[in-house]
Amino acid sequence: MDRLISVKVARVVIGSLDPDHRGNGLRKLVQSPSIDVAFFPPSLRSEASELIREWKEFSERQEKREALTDPRTKALRERILEHKNEEVPLYNKKSDTNGRATIVDCDEEVVILRSNGSIFTYPLVDLDTTKKYMNERMQFVVVFKDR
Repeated sequence: MDRLISVKVARVVIGSLDPDHRGNGLRKLVQSPSIDVAFFPPSLRSEASELIREWKEFSERQEKREALTDPRTKALRERILEHKNEEVPLYNKKSDTNGRATIVDCDEEVVILRSNGSIFTYPLVDLDTTKKYMNERMQFVVVFKDR
C-alpha cells in the first residue's frame, strides 16, 4: 500500500480483503486523500476471495515445506541452481571418474542433469559441490558422493 501511495496511484479497486488482518493497508489507502478506493461488484468479490484463499493455502504449504528442508540441502540446492543451464564438470568419488553435464533444474529432493542428449535425475543426498582448478581455471563441480 505504501508503494501505491508513493507512486500516486489515482484509483484502487479491491476484489477481496486480505485474510491476514495484521496489516493496515486498507486503512492507509482510505486515509490517503489522493486515492479513490472502490470494491469489485459483489458478483466478483466471491471469486476474488476464492483466489486469495487458494493463494494463502499454497503459501502456507510452501512455508511448511521450506521449514522442513534441511539448511544444508537448501544451501546445496541454491549452489546448484546458481549454475542452472550451464554445463558443469561432474566427479564421481567412488569410481574416481569425471564427466560433464548441463544442470537442467533442481528441487528439494533431486537435481536434473542432461548429458549426451539424455536426462538424468539424482537425489540431492547423493551429491555435493566443490570448486576445483581444472583446465587452467577454477570451476564449479558437482560431486557424486561415495555411497
